[in-house]
Amino acid sequence: MLDPEAGLAVGDIYEVPDALLPVLDEIEEVYPGQASLFVREEQTVLQGGRPVACLLYPVTDGAVAGLPRIDSGDWVAYRKSRDPAAA
Repeated sequence: MLDPEAGLAVGDIYEVPDALLPVLDEIEEVYPGQASLFVREEQTVLQGGRPVACLLYPVTDGAVAGLPRIDSGDWVAYRKSRDPAAA
């Protein structure tokens, strides 16, 4: 379900075969019953104004405590604006 309180996040959507989900979990270090930096969750996102069911790997709230909020939702643009060498 779309959560209007969650705010905007800019990103890419990929179609990934179910057989590769364990590989993505390994990359993001998401293991059942273990705390990690990321979690895997299902969310409905908007693509071109249309809802699309997706799996996301958002960072946990504790990992970003005290860090500035990126109001635009676009981490890449935020990073480039802070460090032109990152462009």
